Amino acid sequence: LICSNTISIPLGNIVRGLNEVYSCRCVGLRFIYPVLFLDDVELTKHPRNTIGLLHSTTLMLKSMKFKPALRDSLSGRRLTSTAIWRYCRRFTLAQLHHQSKEIASSSFETKSQCIICLDKDASTIIVPCGHHVACMPKLLKSA
Repeated sequence: LICSNTISIPLGNIVRGLNEVYSCRCVGLRFIYPVLFLDDVELTKHPRNTIGLLHSTTLMLKSMKFKPALRDSLSGRRLTSTAIWRYCRRFTLAQLHHQSKEIASSSFETKSQCIICLDKDASTIIVPCGHHVACMPKLLKSA
């Protein structure tokens, strides 16, 4: 797996040094920031990719609720801070609450008690900034 945080290097340049067996398996995936709010994924191909690889990658992304868009090269699309803020506002508190309940009831959650309140059911979520966590009752009080 090769990962890059740049949108200026074409996939062909990244896989150029690999032999044909490995280079045909490399597909560029660019998740548009902020990933929490945007479900668009740019799927960048190069001449050595097979139709089967592109199809299976597309199916995998769709199963993860992403919308893959096949590209021949990097689009270079960037969002301005205004556009990011607009997407963030669309993602309402109710949606965050719904997601927190799904996460709390998933098989990944082993604690049934909120790690912040310590007296309510687990409903901890990641706040849109990505750096803080808050339980839903506390978040609703502050809203």
